[in-house]
Amino acid sequence: MAASRMTVPSSVSLGNVLRIRISRDSSSYLHQLSYQWESSSASATLGDNIGTSYDLDTATLREHFASISSDTMHITCFTYDQVKANIVGWSHADVIIYASGTPVINSITVTPINENTVIQGWDDGRLFVQGYTKLSINVNCTAPYGANIATCRILVNGQTVAESTSTSFVAGTPITDSGTVVIAATVSDTRNNTVSGRTTINVQPYSRPYASAASVLRYSSDVNTEDKEGTNISAKATIASSSVNGNNVAYVKVRYKQAGSIYPTDAITLTSGAANHKKINSDAVDKDISYVVQFIIYDKLNTESGNPTYLEVIVPTHAVTLHSMDGGSGLGVGGYQTKSDAIQLYLDTYLSGRLIFDSGAAYGTNEPTSTGASNGQVYFQLID
Repeated sequence: MAASRMTVPSSVSLGNVLRIRISRDSSSYLHQLSYQWESSSASATLGDNIGTSYDLDTATLREHFASISSDTMHITCFTYDQVKANIVGWSHADVIIYASGTPVINSITVTPINENTVIQGWDDGRLFVQGYTKLSINVNCTAPYGANIATCRILVNGQTVAESTSTSFVAGTPITDSGTVVIAATVSDTRNNTVSGRTTINVQPYSRPYASAASVLRYSSDVNTEDKEGTNISAKATIASSSVNGNNVAYVKVRYKQAGSIYPTDAITLTSGAANHKKINSDAVDKDISYVVQFIIYDKLNTESGNPTYLEVIVPTHAVTLHSMDGGSGLGVGGYQTKSDAIQLYLDTYLSGRLIFDSGAAYGTNEPTSTGASNGQVYFQLID
């Protein structure tokens, strides 16, 4: 029996009002509305003592749609007489409620974290510097109505660096890439909807300064003309360095010592890229003694007192034909031996005939075979 009949739309979007209209045989009839979901046994009463219409705010159902995108609501209407003593009829109606939409990424913000005090003073610390800057990444995103953010995956130049329910990430180590770096985010909601977004940052390239060219010579009167019997030493160097957006400056100093002794505290400043050598000795050096010249290369990040780069060049004496260090093994030919357990050649070397290795092992920049050097293989030991 149906003393009353319901009229509902075929579908409605979550968050909108579902209007239920009821036509009844008697104006004295009242109604009770209840529903049950198709996807589950969950049910509830919408209201009692309802006349000819009822408006359901579907926003109150959003928790049901946290992980599903639609469901059918089966609505039942019981009709009562005026005193609600007797059920005089009932009717049914179905409506599909859709929870549509995908997550939205509003912005991806990347903030540099510079713990180095020098970089903190460059451009108010807003620089991204290779090998020094850590990344703080925040993804401002929202899930569609009724859903929640389930996961946020963050990629740096295509490599996943974080994936969790959090939309913020702080890197534990500095960025190793340089140039234009792509920061991407992929966000998924609890309905398995996904959206991606990206932004870019510019990372200043940085590497330790080094000598792209360095020269040391003995001389007598002209700093640029070598004299193997000279009692003066001159040096010049060209330093390659990273500018870090014009903030960085590289420097080079030089000092010398007799082979086997220690360096003095003071060093002489050179101009990188200078065309001419510069005299570095204050007193005349002995033509019969070998010397070691040390270049001290540094910049504002790897300072002279902190972490400079060193380059050593030997200035031999040609008054010595053969020399062996006290208590050591090895030999210096044409100069003093300054490296233990090594043969150092300071003279031009000419080979007449074959170079033959008679050894169970070969030494070099590459790993030798287990049986030593084979025909055609020559390994050199590089001594810095």
